Amino acid sequence: MTNTNNHQATVTIPNPLGFHARPATKLSKLVKQLDATVILENSEGKQANAKKMFEILGLGLAQGDNITISSDNEVALKVVIEAIEQGLGDDLSAPEETTTENKIDYLLWQPDGKLECHQGVAASDGLVIGKIQHYKQQHFELPNEVGTASEEISQFKQALEKAKKVIEDMKQQAGKKASSEQTAIFDAHISLLSDKDMIADTISLISDGENAPKAYKKISDTRIAELSAVDNANIAARAADIRDVRNHVMNALLGIDIREFDFKEPAIICAEDLTPSDTARLKPDQVLAIITALGGPTSHSAIIARGMGMPAVVALGQKIREIPDNSTLIVDGNAGRVYINPTDEQLASAKQAQENMQALAAKDQARRMEPGQTADGTLINISANVNNAKGVPDALNSGAEGVGLMRTEFLYLESDCIPSEDVQEKAYRAMAEAMQEKPLIIRTLDIGGDKEVAYLDLNHEDNAFLGVRGIRLCFERPDLFMPQLRAICRVAKDFDNIHVMFPMISKISDWEKAKQLLDEVRESVNAPTFPVGVMIEVPSAALLAESLAQKVDFFSVGTNDLTQYTLAMDRMHPILASQADAIHPAVLNLIKMTTQAAEKHGKWVGVCGGAAGDKAAAKLLVGLGVRELSMPAPQIASVKAALREHTLAELQNLAKQALALDSAKAIREIL
Repeated sequence: MTNTNNHQATVTIPNPLGFHARPATKLSKLVKQLDATVILENSEGKQANAKKMFEILGLGLAQGDNITISSDNEVALKVVIEAIEQGLGDDLSAPEETTTENKIDYLLWQPDGKLECHQGVAASDGLVIGKIQHYKQQHFELPNEVGTASEEISQFKQALEKAKKVIEDMKQQAGKKASSEQTAIFDAHISLLSDKDMIADTISLISDGENAPKAYKKISDTRIAELSAVDNANIAARAADIRDVRNHVMNALLGIDIREFDFKEPAIICAEDLTPSDTARLKPDQVLAIITALGGPTSHSAIIARGMGMPAVVALGQKIREIPDNSTLIVDGNAGRVYINPTDEQLASAKQAQENMQALAAKDQARRMEPGQTADGTLINISANVNNAKGVPDALNSGAEGVGLMRTEFLYLESDCIPSEDVQEKAYRAMAEAMQEKPLIIRTLDIGGDKEVAYLDLNHEDNAFLGVRGIRLCFERPDLFMPQLRAICRVAKDFDNIHVMFPMISKISDWEKAKQLLDEVRESVNAPTFPVGVMIEVPSAALLAESLAQKVDFFSVGTNDLTQYTLAMDRMHPILASQADAIHPAVLNLIKMTTQAAEKHGKWVGVCGGAAGDKAAAKLLVGLGVRELSMPAPQIASVKAALREHTLAELQNLAKQALALDSAKAIREIL
């Protein structure tokens, strides 16, 4: 590639794991938005178009590498330099990858006597004992028949759409077992699926006379080989992501059903490598651990395994593929070790170590059903964020004392048409009944911003987060808002655990109008009064808390939006997202302002944003005066345990110290 750009600069890669898929994707998107030519060149003279993620990955950039950046636009060059120096969303304080050598110091179990041991790389902690079951990668039988170019191209495009639907379904399924950050991996897969260069290259081969399956496999296999050859383990591990996307498309092209894992007994899965989709399909009750010959601890399948709490060891080498099925293994996911066929005495020793670990890990779980409270008995309601009745049993079993946030927009996001009043009433009724008289807080429709619904035909907005979203959309679309209010009020006639809160309240008049509409509907269906509150998501609402507290029944702080609006940082921005920390002192001061106003007027404050499930942040929030925390169910036990360790006075003192500091980083250091 000939470089004729006039503006150049040299930058050192700061990312602890190098330029892997996420920063590469974010950089390519940023450069496309800048509409400028930007070329990257590594120390060996290899160049990449910064608009093309695969070319960026092909440079094999590791932490500390110097790259030359050139552009035909000086402003674009400065923006790209700043983005790279800030890490493109990566945590630059993260430690470098732990090596096998220093990881061995953290053995979870040490055998007495001789025992065959394979050393790999730790990917997900845990100590397990079980039988090995081998998993073989899918093989594709490619057809020789070729249709017309238009037929093959049409088949290819249809396969891309089918593959996209499969990945979206996988994301939804994985979301039940892993965090939103971990399921975001599937968003990256959808980006890979729509890579314009791969699509164009495939169509080019089809136009030259190749059929769609052979053309796509040839192009994707070339990309896989290019990444696998990169001398950077983290980037080479991304080949598994492309392989995963390739498999979905090939399945669609060849009419192959997705292979399911189904074992008679729980087993340790051994594979050459596992794709993220393979990992997401694993059933926790059937899989004890994952061991692979290839891969790395930063592979997306390893990230998902950690999110599911499934021990994993990777990069063990091909010898593990020779271990006979049903051999007994001991897997130490902390040290990256796999032991083969231990003696009875060694098994007994490992089981004792396992039991000791499980006892420690179970302490929090054992007390999960206790009321949320501080060490001196101040009650803190610990609730769960649940969107439908199916999720309630798990939440209650996790120790939830209520539902602090039911996102009603999911009724719209998961449907291909506007949910009717009856459909909504059925969903709210099922939730209220499933809650067994525990409080249920229903948030009215919050569409807009990062949540779009195609069939609503909403006008495109350049800045949707500052546009018609939340309660503003409800006012503009009474055809959406009024049926929802009627559905809620119909349920409130039969259940006294109903609470309602309005999103995106920024003015007193917003509250007054929403409350008036609700009251009119409530009276028309003869429903009783019930608690009604507002979300504190924008700074103006916090600044108006003194006035609002005289009118509302409660406040619920949405820390995700409050943080981005307070700091003027898009929480999904590739450069700024990592800086949008909910414990920034500016955000904490707004929360303190809210709790003070609420306390003065005898009202309570909850938090339903991401900070509620952060053990460190939860302590601060309680110290600030928050008395209800709502979070994903898996976080409940650990948050309850964290609060039990401190008296209210200690947490208030901690909050006081935090408010005196000038940065989120400084606050994190005292937690």
